[in-house]
Amino acid sequence: MQKLEPGEGWSSHRPQGIDESTKKRRSNFSDALPAAGPLPPEDEHAELRLGCFEITGKKRPRPQSLNLVKSITPNAVHEQAPLAEAKTFEIGGGSASQPFPADNSELSKQPRTLEVAAKRTKQQRPPSQSPAEAQASQAAKDNGMNHNATLDPESQEQSERREREYFKPYIGEPCGPENRFLVEAPLGRGSFSSVFRCSDTKGRGKEYAVKFIRDNPGLRKATEAEVRLMRRIRTKAVEKDSEGANCLLGLASLETFMHHGHLALIFHLQRYDLRTALRRGGRGFPLQDLERYASDLFLALRALRAIRIIHTDIKPDNLLMSLDKKSVKLSDFGCAVDTQDEVQIKHIRRAYISSYRAPEIILGQSYSTRVDMWSAGATLFELAHGQVLFGEDSNNKLLYDMLNTCGPFKKAFATAGKNALKHFNLEGDFKRKRTDGNEQLLPMRRFAKPLTPLLGRLQQKLQDVKLKDFAGLLGQCLVPEAIDRLAPEEALQHGFLRNSQ
Repeated sequence: MQKLEPGEGWSSHRPQGIDESTKKRRSNFSDALPAAGPLPPEDEHAELRLGCFEITGKKRPRPQSLNLVKSITPNAVHEQAPLAEAKTFEIGGGSASQPFPADNSELSKQPRTLEVAAKRTKQQRPPSQSPAEAQASQAAKDNGMNHNATLDPESQEQSERREREYFKPYIGEPCGPENRFLVEAPLGRGSFSSVFRCSDTKGRGKEYAVKFIRDNPGLRKATEAEVRLMRRIRTKAVEKDSEGANCLLGLASLETFMHHGHLALIFHLQRYDLRTALRRGGRGFPLQDLERYASDLFLALRALRAIRIIHTDIKPDNLLMSLDKKSVKLSDFGCAVDTQDEVQIKHIRRAYISSYRAPEIILGQSYSTRVDMWSAGATLFELAHGQVLFGEDSNNKLLYDMLNTCGPFKKAFATAGKNALKHFNLEGDFKRKRTDGNEQLLPMRRFAKPLTPLLGRLQQKLQDVKLKDFAGLLGQCLVPEAIDRLAPEEALQHGFLRNSQ
């Protein structure tokens, strides 16, 4: 496929020669906004991502096993229910974790615009937060409070504004350079974008996943920076680690275009993200599947580590399954950090909130590419068990769950970082914030024996060696001190993955 340079051959006119069947599928559409200009060329001085620091030091012995509060029960590791029993849809290009119906029979029952699907998703998940809302929410989490206790009086108005910013095409709507793409079906929607399956009229009907960013100047600017970073990752990763680079979801050759004020990113089509697969299967993946998926994940992280990029948002939503279900690719680099760009690191730490975050992020310590290894361990547990390993009610609750799962933190680690004294005293004892607002001081020795040993709860349904190896791999990813965690290349040599290479 010939690559078009930005601005080359772009047109706001509809393509000629569209057949009558396509015309019948279209509905009247209100006057479109004038198309915005192409993505600006890369600005070498633009602020791309917030930086961080690499942790160095002498390695200490790693623990060989991990005791987890939640166990991988026999029901969680038996053969996964066929995904074909549920209606499938393809997805690609970023976090769009809320699926829309993609079956043509269902779409034919809907209005020709896709607003019904959009409203359905709006009811299923809360609206994304504004910067002010996010700051208030994070402050509540830092203090161990329920961040949903108070509501912004303007939240309804903000929610309606956000809803208007989403791309709502009609089926068969042309878009892209020379209107070469036709919108075929919705794939999903996230907080900042919606994803649609589009066919290429000049590529023999080949289908792509096209991610349309909300019509919002701030989001558009952030996405432009993400695109520039993705271009750099693609170029550098192929040079440093071509095998690992193949496990990163990159832009298709045409990359981007503007359509009615929406910046659109073109990705090769994938089946769906692994959270959707978990939801459809109703249980965790069998270990034989996790061998392949874990290998692909660590290959992707190896490539990113080689070029000093931290993804910072590893989770099932950002692992996309191939159409044949045999491999996964790591996607969504909107939160990625280039470690060579060391500006405003504190803002990254504040914005990075999830149950997959590493403890050094919560404590406000400097961090390295090994935060992704912690997130990978938490993600792999969830893919096997079917439920998240750590809750995300608050940062304090996250740390409490980590202590109960991974064992005690060393005093030097627990008391380091600008946020450490919010959760630990100077002796390294944990300040548990209770739901009634009171604080309970828990000596660190209390966590010497985690609540429930993982291996003690595993049954003999699958091969003992594989179960033990899998638990061992998780244990070496989920070590509180980053310097003791496995690096991606070390994880790939672990016994659990050795036969999958």
